[in-house]
Amino acid sequence: MIGTGCSGMQLVPELERMGATVTVFQRRPSWIFEVMIYRAELPDGVKWLDRNMPYYRNFEKFRAIWMVGDHVTAAPYMREPGWNDPDTLSEINRAARQVSLDYLQRKLGDRPDLLAACTPHSPVMASRPVLDNGWLDAIKGANVELVIDPIGRIIPEGIVTESSRIFELDAIVYATGFEASKFLWPMEVTGRHGTLHDLWADYGPRAYLGITLPGFPNLFCIYGPNTNSNQGTIPTMGSELQTRYAIECIDELFRTGTSSIDVTREAYDDYNRRLDEGLTRTIFSDPRLDTYYINEHGRSSQTCWTTLEYWQMTRRPDFRDYTLSGTLRPST
Repeated sequence: MIGTGCSGMQLVPELERMGATVTVFQRRPSWIFEVMIYRAELPDGVKWLDRNMPYYRNFEKFRAIWMVGDHVTAAPYMREPGWNDPDTLSEINRAARQVSLDYLQRKLGDRPDLLAACTPHSPVMASRPVLDNGWLDAIKGANVELVIDPIGRIIPEGIVTESSRIFELDAIVYATGFEASKFLWPMEVTGRHGTLHDLWADYGPRAYLGITLPGFPNLFCIYGPNTNSNQGTIPTMGSELQTRYAIECIDELFRTGTSSIDVTREAYDDYNRRLDEGLTRTIFSDPRLDTYYINEHGRSSQTCWTTLEYWQMTRRPDFRDYTLSGTLRPST
């Protein structure tokens, strides 16, 4: 198993329970938090409600969003003005860090080697936190070995580390993360004045509200640049709000009889200026951050907006930020 983020940590306990001998290669540890009911069976009453109660699923969806909403999760990601600590961003960020450290100590206190290997060296929440589903128990077992020696190369027999240690393997599982800083990739999209590669050459992927791009009329991004949020849910931020916004823009074409809607360069630049300024106050632009959130230009793919702020910005398109042109041809 290569990788110790969410995917890797979820897979290892399951493989270990199957009796597999697992070697885990770790580049950087993740912050881990305890969830006592992670593997618990849903109560029969909840299952009945899910099958029979009208709108219960709607309520559960709202509850899921509320439980990780702005009032709960925004604070640990924000930098406290004047805060000076090499390991944290704020008082609440430090408290969250201590919760994870206490859990690590409780689970790995009798294994100083594993405790050292599993303690991150960046502020908590700097990368996606992991909910423990048995990972810490699994790596203490006889069938799992955690390797922090960097991988040197892959050979037909398995993996060779930089210290020349050879691991003979039957299968290699890649849990190496996501291309979170790449969008519409690897497609080549051509607009009125060039390609997306040309538009994004200086800063990497950007968009107005994470949705529209100047010079690319009638192109709407869903879960586009800078809409990945730890302060809400991806289906809400990256799908529902943006889809509704795109539909309202398309509806405006039919309402006005025009065929093209294109965000202005001024609106695009102003929005991203405010976004980048906001990101400087969050953990996602912290200089101690070394993660897949950051692109080759040093810019974060995350967002600084809360769910409420983004809902307000996308509730109704401001057509002063767009140029509508052309004539909508009647259907035949």
